[in-house]
Amino acid sequence: MKNPFLNSVLLLLLTIACTGTLLAQNEVAIDNKMFSGNWFDNMEDAKKSPEKVFYLDLSLQKLKTFPLEIFTFTNLQELHLPYNYWASIPAEGWAKLAKLEILDLSGNYYLNKLPIDGLAQLKALKSLLLKDNKLNAGEADKAAKALPQAKVEASAHK
Repeated sequence: MKNPFLNSVLLLLLTIACTGTLLAQNEVAIDNKMFSGNWFDNMEDAKKSPEKVFYLDLSLQKLKTFPLEIFTFTNLQELHLPYNYWASIPAEGWAKLAKLEILDLSGNYYLNKLPIDGLAQLKALKSLLLKDNKLNAGEADKAAKALPQAKVEASAHK
């Protein structure tokens, strides 16, 4: 005899198990990136082996100038630069980052203009994050036009 309550409980347990497996697989993928030896959150360590830098996270470093050494990391795939203090980003050098897929410039409040011509050279870019910025009006739109292959996520300008 079929019990509707028992069937519901079993379905719920099965759903939880499948969801947990998917989440665990995603966490493993993130952990593999972070512990692959190619993830850096320190410029000094990254500069020692520039060819090994695939993921660079300089979030919350309070950097006042954009580190030009970033352009020596030619295998870079993800570049996370949120919440620093630079007022400008160089237009030159971006073409060297031919493998860059993710660029996060969120929370850089002093940054009011993007180097559109430089960023347009990022042909592999899939995601440009510009949230929590005080960019001049239209900068995100200019970036989206210059990078038609990328998803540009920006906060509404106030």
